[in-house]
Amino acid sequence: MKIRREWLCHITAVVVCLMVVAPIVLLVADRDPPFVLFDGESFPKQIEQGGAYATKWRVRLLGRNCDSMVYRDLVDAQSVVWTNEPATSLFAAIRDDRKEFISVGRSRPMPNGVAVGRMEIRTRTVSVCNWTHRIWPITVVHPVVITEIVPKARS
Repeated sequence: MKIRREWLCHITAVVVCLMVVAPIVLLVADRDPPFVLFDGESFPKQIEQGGAYATKWRVRLLGRNCDSMVYRDLVDAQSVVWTNEPATSLFAAIRDDRKEFISVGRSRPMPNGVAVGRMEIRTRTVSVCNWTHRIWPITVVHPVVITEIVPKARS
């Protein structure tokens, strides 16, 4: 009788482990981003101080529906870091089941005080695909995009 009760306890422990612990482990181990990023570029190639620019990314969506935020830092020729407001990712708004390369981007204002010369656009996407990612989100650091800042045209 005692051995039977002991086996019942072991079987119950295994079932609880399989039904509770295993799904949590799978959710925590889910670290795949919702897209594969290939490259990016800025438009226009030469940006006026205070003008608008866009970074366009060539990506392939992986069919995951994740909430994502895009963070963008600009590093000007004098190594001053300009931080843009985070924005929701456009990847979530695009549903492309063909899994082909797509190009996405949005227009952003260039700050007026940036130094003329070489500019680095540093971008990262932070994605939340399940509840464990609210604690430990998936972060994709995009390739640095290099562009040129030119003086504002006199009118």
